[in-house]
Amino acid sequence: MVILIDTNIILDHLIPRQPFTDSLQVECARLVNADYIITRNISDFLSSPIPAILPEDFLKKMAI
Repeated sequence: MVILIDTNIILDHLIPRQPFTDSLQVECARLVNADYIITRNISDFLSSPIPAILPEDFLKKMAI
């Protein structure tokens, strides 16, 4: 999925509480009401309102 982010979203995340790119990922996930953020670096998303899961865990969930 491709999410359009505009200048306002970028400006809102120039001084993030977490790394800039992670902050943008969380915001994009929030904008599309995502159930998960799929990443190999879960520790960067511990404070995210969208839960982060490993790719293999996501694949297991989708196999059910």
